[in-house]
Amino acid sequence: MSLNMYFNFVINMMYAPDVDECGENLHGCTPDTEICRNTVGAYECDMTCDSGYQYSLALRTCVGNVSQMKYVQPSAFLI
Repeated sequence: MSLNMYFNFVINMMYAPDVDECGENLHGCTPDTEICRNTVGAYECDMTCDSGYQYSLALRTCVGNVSQMKYVQPSAFLI
């Protein structure tokens, strides 16, 4: 790729409008098991969770309701 082509590509990417793949149903997520989440320039498929659970983006899995969990003293895990 020539330098001129590279700069044209970068300039076009800077001004290209972001497409909401989820909203326009242009994604490849499986409707029965995944939920589409739009991101800048792309999308991601997050797993659907059972009732009472929510998807944790940080853990990449379903977790229970954190507000209902009980606090456990860290020393309880020491042997």
